[in-house]
Amino acid sequence: MNKFCSTIVLSLLNSIVVKALSIQLAFVVLMGSLIDLHDFAKLPYLIDHYNQHKSKDLAFSVPQFFELHYGSMAEEHDKEEREQHKGLPFRAPDNTSIHSTIFFTETENTSIELEAVEVTYTNFYQPHSSTEFQPSIFQPPRKG
Repeated sequence: MNKFCSTIVLSLLNSIVVKALSIQLAFVVLMGSLIDLHDFAKLPYLIDHYNQHKSKDLAFSVPQFFELHYGSMAEEHDKEEREQHKGLPFRAPDNTSIHSTIFFTETENTSIELEAVEVTYTNFYQPHSSTEFQPSIFQPPRKG
């Protein structure tokens, strides 16, 4: 019973781990299709730029920062600090995406003619049916 319970527990853990890894992989693929990884390398610059704005105005908040740089005020504010904004992440439309569709409208005859091959099975064990051996000499012992 103990071995049976441990087998069930191990199979449940295995299925949980597989599901968790599947979800993580799906998340990575989804995020990779939406966001370029090189933008994550620019996050320290984003924090530094926020601190520059915060040092000018102590009441400056994070939502105001994102509204100023990524929201409705971004275009006007970008005119003032254009050089500083080049290093901000998630701003440049530098994603490359290629979608191509190929339709095959003509079908070709792809039939293959095969020759019939006879399959023979060989059995390497073949009992001796020679008449050299007399059956009376080589017999198994009999019950009395």
